Amino acid sequence: MIRISKKIKGVSVVGQKDPSSGAVLEPPKASVIDRLRLNSRATVADKLVWPTRPDTPEGTIGWTSPVVRSHSGAKFAVTVNYFGEDSQEPFEVLVPFAEAPRGLAAVARLLSFDMRTKDRAWLAKKLSSLVAITGDAVEVKLPGQSVPIAVGSPVAALARYVQIACDRVGYLSQIEPTDSAMLRALVAPSEPKARHGDVGAARYFDVENAGKGDDFRVFMAETELEDGAAWPHSVWFAGAFPAAWHGIAKLLSKDMQVADPAWIGLKLLALREDSEPMGDLWAFCPITRKQRVFASTLAFVAQSILARYVALGILDESGKVVARKQLKLFNVEAAPVNQVPASKQPSGIQCPSCGEHSVVIMDGCPTCQACAYSKCG
Repeated sequence: MIRISKKIKGVSVVGQKDPSSGAVLEPPKASVIDRLRLNSRATVADKLVWPTRPDTPEGTIGWTSPVVRSHSGAKFAVTVNYFGEDSQEPFEVLVPFAEAPRGLAAVARLLSFDMRTKDRAWLAKKLSSLVAITGDAVEVKLPGQSVPIAVGSPVAALARYVQIACDRVGYLSQIEPTDSAMLRALVAPSEPKARHGDVGAARYFDVENAGKGDDFRVFMAETELEDGAAWPHSVWFAGAFPAAWHGIAKLLSKDMQVADPAWIGLKLLALREDSEPMGDLWAFCPITRKQRVFASTLAFVAQSILARYVALGILDESGKVVARKQLKLFNVEAAPVNQVPASKQPSGIQCPSCGEHSVVIMDGCPTCQACAYSKCG
């Protein structure tokens, strides 16, 4: 049965008592759909102990890895800083070398956000996903071993060294996943799949920055909710882009699967401030549809992903939640085969930019609700 803990904060699942013995019976395991319902009101953005880097006037104690050199000529090290009187809590990951692979510092910045939740199981899950990334293999020297070992990529090397830095203070030992607020806020234990009639779709946009040799496509997988609205749940890249961005895609995809969209909003705002020497990009802002300079390719990508959340009415331009969706997957098995669902029927004029029938008159100006295109500029 379900017991209401507090009227607003949520629910807890408890077992029923056996009438004969009085023993508490084990509650049944919730299905994915049940998890989606239970987590639909989850708020985790306030789990950040420090929304920004904490002030450390007396400095911090940190650990720096040996220097790693890749076959492509990149060179980097990994620094993990600790916080607290006993310096037992890692709170920040840095990649101090200018010769580091492009995008590796952004991976470190995203991990720093995860560290500042003080959710050990969440951090361990993120690191385990990064360790599996392959690409430009590198050799790393582990403590207590005289012979270097090969790992699949610089991102995997960074994750291994962060694990080592955490193990030095016993931070990732004796983890209880059931105590993790972040893991409980996931809409599903793994990435949602379009199976058994569930509707899945992917949207994409193209990115080109000739100054850095970037020419790739960004894909966003979306799940259709019961009310017909779309919910982005993963992102990936295809084409010529920095190899370390595979790590960014891994981290952002898991963040997109958190039921509270404010969490992915925080991450996108952080990446939107990314800058890169000689990497600025002159492009149309996907929200305002006006040309502007972005400090890096990654900053433009973050703004473009945020624009999709804005178009869906989930977040506003500042990354704040507009409306919390009922996270229940939409199943079309019961719909007639030749009938277009109401959510798919054209509801406006076709947009000349994205092709969707989503152009409506707003303040006297034709505006697309799907991509924010405006005829008035």
